[in-house]
Amino acid sequence: NLISLAIFLSVYFRLSWGKFIFIIIMAGLVTLVFNFLRALSLSYLSLEFGTDTQDQWHDIVGNSYVTLSMLTLGTIGWLLRERLAGEEMASKLSDNGNFLPPKTTLSLSFLYAFSIPQLFAISWFYLLCPKPEKFTWSVDLGESTQQIAQGIKDVLQFDYGEKKKFSTGPDAWIEAIHFGYNPESAAASLCSRNHPPDYCMGYTGVKILESNSEVTYDYEGSSLVFRHYFSKPDQMNGDPGLNVFWGSFALDSRIASFEFKNSSILEKSKWFLSGKLSYERKVLLVTVKGSKNQQHAKDELFSLLGKILAKSNT
Repeated sequence: NLISLAIFLSVYFRLSWGKFIFIIIMAGLVTLVFNFLRALSLSYLSLEFGTDTQDQWHDIVGNSYVTLSMLTLGTIGWLLRERLAGEEMASKLSDNGNFLPPKTTLSLSFLYAFSIPQLFAISWFYLLCPKPEKFTWSVDLGESTQQIAQGIKDVLQFDYGEKKKFSTGPDAWIEAIHFGYNPESAAASLCSRNHPPDYCMGYTGVKILESNSEVTYDYEGSSLVFRHYFSKPDQMNGDPGLNVFWGSFALDSRIASFEFKNSSILEKSKWFLSGKLSYERKVLLVTVKGSKNQQHAKDELFSLLGKILAKSNT
């Protein structure tokens, strides 16, 4: 970045070849110096105040030294410029009828040309874009919940999660697993977006199949869509098998789909202008054991959702 800035300054100030090579060398030296100061500052924060404080100040410290390095290089370029006396500038302005000289006019044209997109982006994304929405519902599994296995958490990288098993009769139960991602967990939310239960349960020896059907549950104006999976019943042992319902819920429609879809340039442009992506996501996995058929399992799912879903406090 500093080398690009050095090239820009050399063109803007019309530096000679010797000064051009000098400012390129200075760009490298400034990079080394301020990177060293940045590393030193972050190391001090980590050793003196702990890793949590370092994480909180990481971006602020980095951006501060980047700004200082650019200002330093800009000052060097300004000192290397061809100086023009104030009287000569005033004379040129007078001779041209109070118009700016061609060099200044060209410079201002470039300034406006490169500044307008930045000003537009700042105005659009900070002032005009709609604010991210919040979930209108939450999941409350009640007391006696259990933590999700650490191995699963290491794979899915969720921010919070718990599970609970509800008994519904002899050899019949419903297990609800709920986990989610905070708005800032972009990488984890995207990487696990299309990670259905047949992947996870397959590693545990439980083979389930997708029925290619979806179940929709309406709650407080939100339509919660679940994918349905099932395991084949064991006729010899009298095991009715499992019915599994998986729902992945996102606030932003751009990452809400189960599958990655090819999109046109126009659609991508509309998505970009819609503002910053919200990576907040909730996942609810409900396993029903002991149901005789899919309709009975669906009724059990709806009965459970009526108990564990609640209005969000935020």
